[in-house]
Amino acid sequence: MTVHRTGDPEAPPILLLHGAAPGASGLSNWRSTLHALSDRYYCLAPDFIGFADSWHPTEPPRTMVQWNRLRVQQALEVLDHYDIAKSCLVGSSMGAAVALQLLSESPDRFDRAALLASAGLDIPVTRELQRVMDFYLDASPAALAAMYKSFVYDTGSIPVDVDALAATNYPIATRPEVRRSFEAQFASGPPVTVTDSALRRISHPVLVVHGVQDPVVPVDAAFHLGALLPDVRIYLFGQCGHWIPVEYPDELHALLAGFFASGESRASTENG
Repeated sequence: MTVHRTGDPEAPPILLLHGAAPGASGLSNWRSTLHALSDRYYCLAPDFIGFADSWHPTEPPRTMVQWNRLRVQQALEVLDHYDIAKSCLVGSSMGAAVALQLLSESPDRFDRAALLASAGLDIPVTRELQRVMDFYLDASPAALAAMYKSFVYDTGSIPVDVDALAATNYPIATRPEVRRSFEAQFASGPPVTVTDSALRRISHPVLVVHGVQDPVVPVDAAFHLGALLPDVRIYLFGQCGHWIPVEYPDELHALLAGFFASGESRASTENG
């Protein structure tokens, strides 16, 4: 099990769950966040089953529902392995869908949660999401770079060289076991991960963060969550696409730190 960790193990823990783009991993998605929050939190970012250096079943499941069931179990095993009784959550895209399952099915293991560009909802499949699912029909380094560029609103304003990132991630994405896992999980299309009735029963404080111009998961997903989650606050980034940690890293990390710190302050007040 590959888990990228930063910070003091005695600090409040945050579990970071990455998205499903080709070549994705815990480190690729959360590199800047692992650094930015490590002064105050114990940050753990696993490579999800089916991605990068994690486990790849030789006979993989053929639906995303089954894959995400494995990832829910994996997330809980990460907490158990590091003796973490309760953690905060941050999930991006597919990782946010898994986070919703965790909040719904294992509520006692989690405190506050932040959902970035959350997938897993009953919303239409966009052209860019279909492009992700169909990547291996015509895979190339140039196609991966073009896909990554389509995720962001303005590639000229981000602190990441997208072409270099694609060049780094392409050899990972095209490993035979990674490709096998990726194609299997999208064989039946994206699922609805958590039903509306389950969302209404999630009592955790949840921060929903979305880019207004997200081409992969429309901003309507944020409003869908806002209408159903009982304890929710929504933050929208204008001139922002699907990669919020890349497009607005400083603002996002300040937002996350403030959200999680407010939970600690409330807990101290209640305990006092």
